[in-house]
Amino acid sequence: MFGILDYLLLPVLLVALIHFLLPRDPLLRQSRGRLSLRPSLRRLLGESTAVLALLLGAAYVLAWLAAARVLPAAVLAALVMVWLAWRLWRRWQTAAVVFDRATDSIRHGPIEIGRASRAAVVQVTGDPAPALGLFLHDAAGATTWWAVPDIDGSHAAAVGRVIADFLGVPLVTRLV
Repeated sequence: MFGILDYLLLPVLLVALIHFLLPRDPLLRQSRGRLSLRPSLRRLLGESTAVLALLLGAAYVLAWLAAARVLPAAVLAALVMVWLAWRLWRRWQTAAVVFDRATDSIRHGPIEIGRASRAAVVQVTGDPAPALGLFLHDAAGATTWWAVPDIDGSHAAAVGRVIADFLGVPLVTRLV
């Protein structure tokens, strides 16, 4: 007979195995004048551990309540699962950085960072974090620096090269 710890250990082991097998590289996708940069699925899963644990817990409670035929509580557990799944989906959607030449924008989730046409330089910093930055000119002529999120030092040069080529700006390395 299985105890409660056995039922909890199985999902934890499953999530740990999935986390281990997920790719570590950031996801780059280019289509129709857009370059989309997403953090690696492994990083997103690590940042979403609490929501995922609550989602698995709600699924366990839902299955237990449905088996016990307590329908009002099972419906409530299902609503909690839907809400947690929506939060997880929103977190994963807002993690994307989109460079869009068609609309002349650079966006991080819903936040507009700047205009793609005003990008000046992509910089590999050489630091562990932030490992990649982007210099942007504003309307007044001043230059601002924006750290590209969720890029570590091992991927900064390759991701920086793709972004620089897409925006048509030089890629520079800061001398430390």
